[in-house]
Amino acid sequence: ATGALSASQRELEGRAAAETLGAGSIGLGIIPEDFKISREYIGIFDSIIHAEKPNLIFRIGDMDSHHEHNIVYECVRSAARKNSCSLISLSQALPGGIGRHQYDFFSDISRFEKVKREAILKYESQIEKYGMEWVDAIIARDKHWGFNIGVNSAEAAFIDKWIV
Repeated sequence: ATGALSASQRELEGRAAAETLGAGSIGLGIIPEDFKISREYIGIFDSIIHAEKPNLIFRIGDMDSHHEHNIVYECVRSAARKNSCSLISLSQALPGGIGRHQYDFFSDISRFEKVKREAILKYESQIEKYGMEWVDAIIARDKHWGFNIGVNSAEAAFIDKWIV
């Protein structure tokens, strides 16, 4: 029941964060212990992509050290194989291990710094787990990438598939 409770709590936090950002949210209701790379789960992502028809998909990068993030990475990679939208892999979540840092896609998020922080604060379970240092680290990473490209705040990612 711990996994179900955790999944439910994280889904609520995700919905609250999306609302803060003015975005929609699609929860899958998957119990973390049941989540794996399989035709079933790839099919779920296939269905979402088919229904939503995105031009651009952002996903967590392959160097993230969290096993569930890796499963999402692989499922989305498989689901995005047969569509005409661009695919971008974000830098790893924090904490996410030490990965490669040779990004080739940067987004100026300076206008969204405050709302991003408000959205991050919705993840109370993660703040409880990692402390406010977790939030500070995310903001500092954004400041770091912003400094590198000459803006106040930025996110860095990899281009997996770019369709113009």
